[in-house]
Amino acid sequence: MPSPRLDCAMSLRPLLVGFLGVLGFAPLHAQSLKPSNEIPALEVAVVRDSNDAQLHYQLAIAYWSRKRYDEAQRSLQTAVM
Repeated sequence: MPSPRLDCAMSLRPLLVGFLGVLGFAPLHAQSLKPSNEIPALEVAVVRDSNDAQLHYQLAIAYWSRKRYDEAQRSLQTAVM
């Protein structure tokens, strides 16, 4: 039986792929994404401008790179809503 964290990571993958597809990112651009080391700064920026989908996306990528999948999923869901 898969762990809950693995289930979350696997359910997040289609959301991330769909989000990139909706925004029309080219595959080469997606390959060049580099997660930010500034999670605290991104969290402050998201609080300051909660309607900025790009900030939510950047924060989700940063969370994902640190294997903080639950937080990445929440941030991606906020970005696409």
